[in-house]
Amino acid sequence: EFRRVLFRSSLGRNKSVTIDTDSGFALVYSVHRSDAELVINVIADGNAILGQVSYRVAQFSKTLAEA
Repeated sequence: EFRRVLFRSSLGRNKSVTIDTDSGFALVYSVHRSDAELVINVIADGNAILGQVSYRVAQFSKTLAEA
């Protein structure tokens, strides 16, 4: 369903999804490579800072994509 929404809206490939909960959040990040499609899953408690986690996962994703 998520992919259909992106396709129909012409926003491009999926990049990340954040799920906010009462006690923290989950971040699912796609890594697009020529040889494989990878997914990074991060589970964080309520003490984590969403922006900081998101930035670090994005940097790690970029490193994986370029490796």
